[in-house]
Amino acid sequence: MNSCMQCLLSIPEFNNYFVNKIYIGEKTSNKKSLGCEALREFIDSYRNSSGSIRPTTGLYEVCHSFLRPREQHDCQVNEYLNIMIL
Repeated sequence: MNSCMQCLLSIPEFNNYFVNKIYIGEKTSNKKSLGCEALREFIDSYRNSSGSIRPTTGLYEVCHSFLRPREQHDCQVNEYLNIMIL
């Protein structure tokens, strides 16, 4: 998950989508809303950090809803986003 988040955080358009809450004006499912809020919270935390960053509680909760804890998972950005927010 770390490598996936590093890739996503390097995309300004991705960050702006969540930081500016553009997703709020779109029709969303409850699952997508939770995923979007978790990502927004994480990006805010990342932008305000001055060093290392840890996933936020919301991001852990959303990810653990589809990833088994303490197991190895391959990470492809498109699959990660499909599961998490689409």
